[in-house]
Amino acid sequence: MEAEYMKLKPTDRVSLTFYPNFAVAIKPLLLRVVDRWVHSLKLGTTSTVPSPSDAFRTLRRLRSASHWHTHPVLITMTVGLANLILPGHLTDPVVLKLAISELMEIWKSAVFSTSPGEPTKPSTNSDPTAVRPSVADEFDWSFLPSLGSFEQSESLAVEPDMTFEAMLRTLARLPESLDATQANETRYDYATPALLTLEVVRKTWSVIELSQHAPFIDLLEGLLKAAPQSRVPPILATRMTGMYDKLLFERYEAMIERFGLKYTPIVDPAKPGKARETIATSHEKHEELNDSKEGFRFPFSEPPRTPEIEEFATKQISSLFNARERRDAMWMERIRSNVCKFAQLQNLESNVLPIEVYEHLMLAFLEARHPESAVQVWTHMGKAGYKMRVNTYTAVMRGAQFSRDVSGLHSMWKRMRQAGIQPDHQAWSTRIFGLLRLKQTRDGLLALSEMGKEWHAAAHEQHARENKHTRKNANTPEVSIAQLLIKYPGDINGVPRPNCAIMNSAISALANTTDWEVGKVVAWGRTFGIEPDLITYNTLMNIAMRHSKANDALKILQRMRERGIEPDSTTWTVLLTALFQGGFLDGLDHAAQEKKVFGLLDTLTSESDNLSFDVKAYALIIDRLLKVHSNVSAASAVLNHMLENGCQPTPHIYTILMSNYFDSQPPNLPAIEALWARIEDSKGSKTAPMDGIFFDRMIEGYAKLHHEVGIQPMLDFLRRSQHLGIKPGWRAQECVARALAERGEWNRLSGLVQDVRARLRTSHGATQYHGQADFWDFVISTGVLNDESITGREQLMPKEKRPSPLLRA
Repeated sequence: MEAEYMKLKPTDRVSLTFYPNFAVAIKPLLLRVVDRWVHSLKLGTTSTVPSPSDAFRTLRRLRSASHWHTHPVLITMTVGLANLILPGHLTDPVVLKLAISELMEIWKSAVFSTSPGEPTKPSTNSDPTAVRPSVADEFDWSFLPSLGSFEQSESLAVEPDMTFEAMLRTLARLPESLDATQANETRYDYATPALLTLEVVRKTWSVIELSQHAPFIDLLEGLLKAAPQSRVPPILATRMTGMYDKLLFERYEAMIERFGLKYTPIVDPAKPGKARETIATSHEKHEELNDSKEGFRFPFSEPPRTPEIEEFATKQISSLFNARERRDAMWMERIRSNVCKFAQLQNLESNVLPIEVYEHLMLAFLEARHPESAVQVWTHMGKAGYKMRVNTYTAVMRGAQFSRDVSGLHSMWKRMRQAGIQPDHQAWSTRIFGLLRLKQTRDGLLALSEMGKEWHAAAHEQHARENKHTRKNANTPEVSIAQLLIKYPGDINGVPRPNCAIMNSAISALANTTDWEVGKVVAWGRTFGIEPDLITYNTLMNIAMRHSKANDALKILQRMRERGIEPDSTTWTVLLTALFQGGFLDGLDHAAQEKKVFGLLDTLTSESDNLSFDVKAYALIIDRLLKVHSNVSAASAVLNHMLENGCQPTPHIYTILMSNYFDSQPPNLPAIEALWARIEDSKGSKTAPMDGIFFDRMIEGYAKLHHEVGIQPMLDFLRRSQHLGIKPGWRAQECVARALAERGEWNRLSGLVQDVRARLRTSHGATQYHGQADFWDFVISTGVLNDESITGREQLMPKEKRPSPLLRA
């Protein structure tokens, strides 16, 4: 482009540069340069074609760079990169790093002034619309406005329903003459390249180092999080309309769901009134399915005032289910923003929405380990005039159990009782299970006893009230609990009677902590005439097998069948454990082991027409085949069998597979990368999100292989887990610290230590102590804390728990 320009005479060059439509005339040539560059990425010939940044530098030398150029270039670049990276067509780390660097440079051209002149110091003006300086350092993003400055910007008021797009237009510095109508045009759609940039970065941050661009990426994520639910941007929706590449379409669909975008149909001008067919997000499809069911209604405790309110509330709760499943705190924040603004935008009373919306919102935040946000929702409910009910307290107690917040659980129970609210079965079950699961065994068993005593007292009082006119004498015996159980088979005046569900909650919690206390719960159940059910027997068999008591497990199975209770898939999973412990596959070669396993699968599934093999049984078989028998081919065959039968892999199964790949000699890095790509591609499906154990194993595995793969993979998974609100285990953090120390990365190690100390200062609820002493002992041995005169772990480990944020609710 510059070569053709330089062939002109000097006078012609000056005339052309100042030609009024030069910026428009040069646009097709500029986009052709970008197209060729994107194509060269796939061919590996980038050194033979000019890059987009080269073209912009040329335009600046010609004094012709304009905001008219950055937007179409960003669109062309991000769409082209997404089409290469999302389906996995571009994987070379060197080429990926070049591509992302180029993209960031064009974004930098879009978000700060391109006027010529010497670079100036970064502006301290917090107004996002203020003039930005030129920035010489390609990694310097200090000129960016803060996220908070957007909330006060007057330029956002023109379009309250499109805040994310409005913020981006402000960030991209469009002309001051642009009015609200023009701002809605496709040519000013900066949301599409922003979303595609976030998705491309998400797909590449495990492969290349992107921390230098974190300020800009964090700002984009912050804007998306702070904004209300946004539509699918017009250019993105148009691109997806009629897209024939099924794989690419699925990647775009997953991206839309991940960002929680709202789809607005594009009307085909050729067919007025008929919307062009395009994509709806997965959660919107779920909502449409629900809405299509005749008479479908979410079971609100009180009917919403209008159909519009009911529709809005139902959609928010449906979205919360999806956000909870994916532990997507950003999505939850957008839902909260929608909820808070709904009544205000429609000039309705603040408590117009059903209380269930807020209860689900608090539970979602607590499950995602964001208690402060849950407290804000609670505070809003109080100010809006909502009256807390038993379901409200139960939701918060469930969330406290997820976040391991014992004091918060106690506090909510106490406040509920002080408010005069009678707990129901669900509230008792939540409290008892939470205490026992959090290893508060004494308090949990006391709560179980307390529930029984409350019903007994209520039954005794009711009996006395009914027989107050009956003449008593010294020989009249006191009514026994057995007689009361016969006389009052259910709840009494709202006081719930102990039942099998309560007993199973207690047994299930103890089975994973202090299973030797299970006998006390069973004895408690007998006191109230509670007979074990299928869940009880399965749990008891599982405990027996855990202690290698196969004979006891078989006796429990026999007792269960004598009572006419048919086994289910969980029962067979317990029995599979017994088979493997008994040497079921010992002495066989790999082919014979695979044949015997599939023979067992056929036998068990033929035992009952209604029996389906569940994912826990598959996980058990895969685990034993890999860990005990090192039979990778048989494990793969079982995994395929599971998928063919409609079972999706769980985080546990993925953890088993990843652990095996890391432990192989040599480690099977291609298999690790392929499985992680499969996990990433499955986002948006019914696959459960990865849990803390999975991330710990990934961090530990990559940390041990830092000599082969470098430190970036372990740091990326550490960042991913923290981004999801998952606290990394102490063992995983110690592995990271050891890897950094071995490589002499002392600044990074110091940063890791400071991050850990900061989390300990702000942690709430229960803190993991397993492995913490070893972590601090190693850190102290490296000498990174010598300047602080720290010589022992006691100076670093917290002496007491930080008060629960729920205490401030």
